[in-house]
Amino acid sequence: MLRDLYSGKNVPVEVPPATAGALRPFPQIAGSASSLLAFCQFVVASTAALVVGLTLDGTTRPMASAIVASSLGAFASPRIVTGQSVSDV
Repeated sequence: MLRDLYSGKNVPVEVPPATAGALRPFPQIAGSASSLLAFCQFVVASTAALVVGLTLDGTTRPMASAIVASSLGAFASPRIVTGQSVSDV
């Protein structure tokens, strides 16, 4: 169960409702906000792929480092964006 939580199997189940919930207060700009979200996802993913490819040394260390960095960024983003801690959000 815990392994499935972190393996990405739940992404197709969790992301659409979360995105719809985040866009609900702004129906007039939902299309623009949705496309901006997709653009940001593509930029982050392509940047991570580039960094992993450039630092590839035959081990899993570059990919593991990218996963850790993205996890820390996801954890820190509420504080960075809103100035609130994760427990306040």
